[in-house]
Amino acid sequence: MHPNSEAAEQMTTGMATTQRRVAAARSHGPLVWQRTGTVGTELVLRDGTAPGVVTGAVVVGGPRPFTARWHADVDGAWRVRGDYAAGAGIVEIARAAHSSLDLPAGVDGHLDASAVYNPPNLTFPFGAYVCVTDVDPATGSVVVRRFIAVDDCGVRINPMIVEGQIHRGLADGVGIALMQAITFDAAGNCLSGSFMDYLLPTALEVPSFELGATVTPSPHHPVGAKGIGESATVGSPAAVVNSVIDALAPFGVAHADMPLTPAVVWGAIQAARTTGR
Repeated sequence: MHPNSEAAEQMTTGMATTQRRVAAARSHGPLVWQRTGTVGTELVLRDGTAPGVVTGAVVVGGPRPFTARWHADVDGAWRVRGDYAAGAGIVEIARAAHSSLDLPAGVDGHLDASAVYNPPNLTFPFGAYVCVTDVDPATGSVVVRRFIAVDDCGVRINPMIVEGQIHRGLADGVGIALMQAITFDAAGNCLSGSFMDYLLPTALEVPSFELGATVTPSPHHPVGAKGIGESATVGSPAAVVNSVIDALAPFGVAHADMPLTPAVVWGAIQAARTTGR
């Protein structure tokens, strides 16, 4: 881990931003490191917690070069006791630690630490979704009028990233429920190999999402956060389909398979009228 504010400023992806928040909260300063992909929820559960653990180890050793330079005891924020205006951040301490500063015997100037973190358990996010749809029985078209989503992903390290993940998942759910199917003909040729046939939801097909949150910290790791990337993707298709089926109840429709395209919805209404169920 390298204290480098310039490099930290260059980390613009959501993953790096989230991780940096974890480490910065422990170190009172910016840090940058290398990592692998998200791999499900491991960004928070593993990769998000490990930097916090090892940063804590760096922080424990951080004040020693600081006290050697300023000849003062410091508190957890690395401020001189009795003179709060005097102090230093992690970047300044790191520079002092790697400089020609004279240190007392037995004091290691380097801010290096290693730690092994193995998550003791999985995280379990949860939520509730409410969808309101308008269905035209003459054509079978479906319009999603409102979508309310309340998610609990524990401690929200970066609320902006969390809301972006939820928006993406809800939009995915609308596409899954109403538009998307991979079909093949008798010869095995894919009939939905382009975006002309395999539709993606746009701002025209989704409403302005209404988000809420509860916060139940995960007890299984120090950060208290849970995964959020797939939560909305899992819950939203069911909410959309259940809303449509509820709207079709007066016609006797109790079930229809996704995707609920206009043809599928119209066909379900006609079948219910014909069979009486």
